[in-house]
Amino acid sequence: MYVGRLSKEKRIETLIKSARALKDENVRFVLVGTGPAYNHYLHMVDRLNLGDKIKLVGFVGNNELPKYYAACDAFCIPSTFETQGIVSLEAMACGKPVIGADYLALSDLIKNGKNGEKFRPGDANACARKIRKVLYNIDSYKGMLDTAKRYSIERTTDDLLNMYKRILNT
Repeated sequence: MYVGRLSKEKRIETLIKSARALKDENVRFVLVGTGPAYNHYLHMVDRLNLGDKIKLVGFVGNNELPKYYAACDAFCIPSTFETQGIVSLEAMACGKPVIGADYLALSDLIKNGKNGEKFRPGDANACARKIRKVLYNIDSYKGMLDTAKRYSIERTTDDLLNMYKRILNT
């Protein structure tokens, strides 16, 4: 599953092309969200004949979103635009491993073999390999909740306040 804005900087084409690489496997992709590139990605899915593999569901409200997280096996975020990776933390808080581009915030959040897998940004084949690895070894990923707790609002706020205190005391 992917959740987020459907815009070109989110590099959804990497995820769509990885679905093509996994075409012969029993893997389905759900893209949740809307944005300026929604129709572009919808046409790309159609042009690549991936309508049976990928479903673009559009906007999902906050009340319904937990059901989507609960229904998926893993979360994938190919973006090189994430400065915080909030949706990745939401997925981890729901116990889902994250497959993401090794870039910006995702580089720090994702720990290979623990809470997910990282792949080289823009590399659809590497993304497909990591999706396959996670799905076929799903029970070995155990660190998602620890990561989500580490970056909780409370913990992050406490860390920031402590940093300010240290700076003011020097």
